[in-house]
Amino acid sequence: MTGCVEGDPAGGSDSPQNLATYVPSGDGGNAGLLEAHIDATEPCVSVRDAAGNRYVPVFPETAVSYEEGVARYSGVELIASASLDLPGGVVTKLPEGGSAPDGCDGEYWLVNAED
Repeated sequence: MTGCVEGDPAGGSDSPQNLATYVPSGDGGNAGLLEAHIDATEPCVSVRDAAGNRYVPVFPETAVSYEEGVARYSGVELIASASLDLPGGVVTKLPEGGSAPDGCDGEYWLVNAED
């Protein structure tokens, strides 16, 4: 599955293995909106905006689904070149309880949890 967000190949967890995620807690969030396309899926999903800025989106675990071998956010398959609108904002580090795959570095875009 080139260019797709794949789950655990050993068949253990159905959760995507190359997404940065966090467990949302509380209300609120950042007021920005990032209009971007998926730039890479390895070692983790990263996006690039029209100005060429690269971000690693950190998705709320509750907003990502995993079906038929592909992760989805708000109904959009997280595959190379897919376009996304991500509400949220830039953060300098992962939130407490957040996780990212090894080698997943750069500026983080914390995606707001949906109400």
